[in-house]
Amino acid sequence: MVEQVTVHVHHPPMNPPPSPSTVRLPASPAHLLFPPEQVFLWLPGFTGTERAYCSYNEFPGDPDVGAPVENAGQLAQDHHGVSYSPHFPLSRETHIVWHTDVSPPYPYHPVPIARSLSQAEMEALGLKVLEFLGRQADQKSDLFAILRNEHKSHVVAALAKLGQLRSATVESPNGLRVAS
Repeated sequence: MVEQVTVHVHHPPMNPPPSPSTVRLPASPAHLLFPPEQVFLWLPGFTGTERAYCSYNEFPGDPDVGAPVENAGQLAQDHHGVSYSPHFPLSRETHIVWHTDVSPPYPYHPVPIARSLSQAEMEALGLKVLEFLGRQADQKSDLFAILRNEHKSHVVAALAKLGQLRSATVESPNGLRVAS
């Protein structure tokens, strides 16, 4: 005689469906050498009042790359307030974003980083760059002012020290594979 055994499988409750703000549709990259989920730290190219910012590498949706990104403050953002698209149009020739609403146009240079940075992490980065430059921060220090393309080597060294750079491993003699 064969004994019948009934097995009860407990299914955990299903997760609620994602909210519209957390759903990310497939996107095209703005900078063609990187995937859309790559985060960049954009460093101002000139001295002045412009400040560094982070964005993902998503194409903003407007195929006219030469036109300024409208309503940059209203772009979709992650949990750190980092936009998924760069704030300004990216040049396919120079791989620099250009703020074209000012004269002369203002350039921002990309540094690929491991993840988006909060405001506090950007300030910590500024402090580390000041330290590498041998300068002291005081109460009046604008920690974002030091994050410029002219200090790019110090910025990259500080990002490495803070663990914010992606590591790469050799996959084949023909290319690199980004480690996640």
